[in-house]
Amino acid sequence: MGMDLGTCSAAIAPATGIIVRSLTSGGCAPWGWDDQRRWIIYEYAEARPMTQRWGANADLLSHGNLEAGDVNCRYTSMVERETDDRCAPLMRYGLKSVEDLFRLNPVLRGDCSNIKYNTPYCTKGFLEPLRAYDGFCGPPHNNATCRGVDHGQCCNSETWRCGQSEQDCAMGVCYEGLCWGHKHYTTDGTCGSQHGGRKCAGKWGDCCSVDGRCGTGPEFCSRDACQSGNCEGTEHSDTANQDQTL
Repeated sequence: MGMDLGTCSAAIAPATGIIVRSLTSGGCAPWGWDDQRRWIIYEYAEARPMTQRWGANADLLSHGNLEAGDVNCRYTSMVERETDDRCAPLMRYGLKSVEDLFRLNPVLRGDCSNIKYNTPYCTKGFLEPLRAYDGFCGPPHNNATCRGVDHGQCCNSETWRCGQSEQDCAMGVCYEGLCWGHKHYTTDGTCGSQHGGRKCAGKWGDCCSVDGRCGTGPEFCSRDACQSGNCEGTEHSDTANQDQTL
């Protein structure tokens, strides 16, 4: 038996930025289009925090404000009948490993011998990240995330502040949040196989040189100098495909 505890955030990406709204979990899907043909991306793992968490010494969900490191539980399940392996029934509800079960349910013993029947346990969730509730984000601010905060969903690498303008969320500027982020598109000009396969876009140019730097012109885009991006003599669709694979 399971019970849905959460909502997911829908990031709508119009021309002027990203807007976040809440939807019931029953209406969620990996992605879709709204009635104005704007692309909607549903975010589960980084959705706005729920006001439910494990109590300090309890084995039930309790109300309270989430802090970094707390279990943000999105779905609970129960063991309804006694079995020899008490962990096994909970593992059927989508947990990837026993380690995940214990991480989401820190009150459980290693052999699950203290599981209580007909009691909810978390089977889908994550550890709450440090969120940028003050609006300051990224590496200079302990890698606080903009996801789930009111200041905006994109961490601007030029200001290290959360925002939701087109500039804040642009490739090459947005470090993390409801955007491609530095993992996919560089925010410091480094790129290619030497730097995690990051791509070049926006102010950094659209070519990644063989030595892992972004730029434009023959020094970066010529056949011999370019390793990825808008290289001379090749067709690339990195930016064209961005609306399909985020």
